[in-house]
Amino acid sequence: MAQDEDQQLQSLFRALSVVSRWEKLTGGPAGQQKPAEGSDLAGDDLGTHPHQVSLAAWNAVLAAVSHLGCLRDSLFLQTGPSNFTVRLHTHGQFALIRGALENASQMVWLPGAG
Repeated sequence: MAQDEDQQLQSLFRALSVVSRWEKLTGGPAGQQKPAEGSDLAGDDLGTHPHQVSLAAWNAVLAAVSHLGCLRDSLFLQTGPSNFTVRLHTHGQFALIRGALENASQMVWLPGAG
């Protein structure tokens, strides 16, 4: 592997390392995070009662984090304490990136859509 390819993979590995923290935030027993009282999203929930815009935003966050976790796990397989095997797929991993971007975009778009 060329040195620049190795550096790019290390950079990608570091970028995806944040996903573990997001998985802990979204996978805990607390369930759906409620919008801050007085926030625009809380106001949207009041205006759309009994439906919750914040639930749609939360589901978009869950989907985006899930896609990124799957991307990380499909790319990097730890084979030793500091050794990894990288597995590149020609199509599937790009679909995971697209899913993460679409859902993250939906989460950002929802509060401003009203």
